[in-house]
Amino acid sequence: MGGAEKTSPRTFNQTQPFDRLVGSRHSFSFDLKSATDRWPLVFLFEVVQYLFDRYFASSVVNSAFACNIFEVPFVKLKRRFSQVCFVAGQPLGYHGSWPTFALSHHILVWWCAKQVHPDPAWCTLYIVRGTR
Repeated sequence: MGGAEKTSPRTFNQTQPFDRLVGSRHSFSFDLKSATDRWPLVFLFEVVQYLFDRYFASSVVNSAFACNIFEVPFVKLKRRFSQVCFVAGQPLGYHGSWPTFALSHHILVWWCAKQVHPDPAWCTLYIVRGTR
């Protein structure tokens, strides 16, 4: 690539996808800035398992998220330090956390929409706007 970063067409123009929705009567927007903090790991596991297999899901989700057990020295329970692990949310610094969340979120949104609108024409009005 010669030092140049490959970018998406929306990297520098995040409003461009909204141009195709101008004629629509209604639009809704949700800010997911804290979504990864409360997203259940069991759902992440089930999505990854469905798409790949149980072993891969265990490696990606359980090893990286759920089995990340650590001690918290400032919280003592009966003369012992408490052990903490993630059951929701994602550890800081894990580079796979956002893509794993985004994939499972989109699958959930698509599944919910399909329950209401079985005709796939609705997906031409679905936009994901991320951050750069």
